Amino acid sequence: MNLPFQSKLRQFRVVFLSLFIMNNIFISGNSLVSGSESSDLSTNLSNVIIEIAKLVIPNPEPEIIAPESISLAISNPNIYIGTSNRITPTILPANTTDKSIVWTTSDASIVDVTSGGIAIARHFGTATITATTIVSTVKQTITLTVIDYPDITDFNIDAKVFDDVVTSIQVGTSAKIRLSNITPSNGKATGLTFTSLHPSIATVNTDGVILGVQAGEATIEVTLGAKTKILTITILDDQPVIAPESLAIGGPNSGFVGRPFQLEPEFGETTPTDTQVTFKSSNPSFATVNDRGIITPVNFATQNYDAYQPKTVTITAYANAKPSIIATRIITIDKVFPVSFTLASSTAVQAGKAINLTPTFNPSDVTDKQIVYTSSDNAIATVSSAGDYGVVVGLQPGTVTITATSVMDATVQASRVIEITPLPFLSPEQLEQFMMFVRKGIGHFSLNFINGIFGFLTFYTWIPQGKKRFLLISVVVGSILATFAESLQFFAPGRTPTWDDVIYNVSGYLAAQLFMVALFWILATFIARQKSRKNMNEKHRRKSVKS
Repeated sequence: MNLPFQSKLRQFRVVFLSLFIMNNIFISGNSLVSGSESSDLSTNLSNVIIEIAKLVIPNPEPEIIAPESISLAISNPNIYIGTSNRITPTILPANTTDKSIVWTTSDASIVDVTSGGIAIARHFGTATITATTIVSTVKQTITLTVIDYPDITDFNIDAKVFDDVVTSIQVGTSAKIRLSNITPSNGKATGLTFTSLHPSIATVNTDGVILGVQAGEATIEVTLGAKTKILTITILDDQPVIAPESLAIGGPNSGFVGRPFQLEPEFGETTPTDTQVTFKSSNPSFATVNDRGIITPVNFATQNYDAYQPKTVTITAYANAKPSIIATRIITIDKVFPVSFTLASSTAVQAGKAINLTPTFNPSDVTDKQIVYTSSDNAIATVSSAGDYGVVVGLQPGTVTITATSVMDATVQASRVIEITPLPFLSPEQLEQFMMFVRKGIGHFSLNFINGIFGFLTFYTWIPQGKKRFLLISVVVGSILATFAESLQFFAPGRTPTWDDVIYNVSGYLAAQLFMVALFWILATFIARQKSRKNMNEKHRRKSVKS
């Protein structure tokens, strides 16, 4: 590889050797810096390269992936009356940008559905629920049937005074028959009857209240469907008994859905021996009541004309020891309206991404927490309800105001300003890969590639060219130096040498050798052709002169 300019290169051999030595000192010094310093160096270098690239390469456009299909699933399409069940949607593709759904029902009086896809069984019958995606309006339906609870097929019975099981009561006092160990556990007691086989000793009414008449032993039959159970109770007459003389119902005249409250029986100036009372509700769809007088207001169904109007229910109570003494109380049941609510979310979202808006209500037990969301500019960001929260999808850079309005009270609102930011120049995954490229490709490969150029020129100009030993020596020495530089990381805090990095180092040095060989071959070929062309031109010139 003797070139016409080889003698000129030799004049710079001291320069090449100096550069080769200094570059190796720089590489070795870089290997000795701590792990945090090395990471900071790579990060800073990456940021510089990225900022330069941004000047000529535009930011990526957000990719809005539209839904293609939707499927609906529910644990059981047969829903018991008065209960609710969540419908679970699955939208494909899985990386759909906006998975918001609008839920509708074919008959809200049978099956109502919330904005979050919860089906509520209001009345017996069948209704079709439709789920429609906001983007592309992809639809799917599911048919639900509201059914009644199954009949009880087996049960046990006990006589109780309040919560205590008894086998005897005094004349003029009462016990109440309670069913237990019901099969199935959610069964209903349709056609339940109570019969006293000894009414002169003890009577029993349609509510299962046993009243002692005279001393003796009475047998009570309890029949439900094909099952009949027998209960024997002893009536005693060995203690004085004070009979109830009057009854009134004390307590609140109104209540709110989701907030149980207590009614108290009031017997006047004389407290009877038996203070047990049976309470009944005129409409269990509005409020239920137990024998302790605890009222549980129910989230009653609504119609458009009276969506959130209060409902009234009459509570009737009679003294178990004297059922002819009756008291009534009219209770107003109201839904819990929001006073205010706030929205919690990030203040920014990237274009093509989504964030959730989480409402917090005051009071916290608002009956209907559904919210209608609107965006000030749907070209910048859309917003929709996902039931318990809202979903904001950024479409392009800008700022929007998201307004949320309670469905129960349109005057109760909250808003939040959301900034839609451009997509980053590199995604987090791409940035990580680029940082690795900078660390490996520049920090290891490129530095050793430069070192390989200096090494090639150094050994080329210092070693005689007779047998071209310089290339072999350059490769061996450079590989040793590349390995040595990596091993220095044993002495650097937070760094550990790896064979992968040794390979990057050696590969960079060897690549430089190949590059220089190819470059010198191209230069030699070019010079030889130029020289040949010059000789040919000289021959032609001489021939022309002779002729």
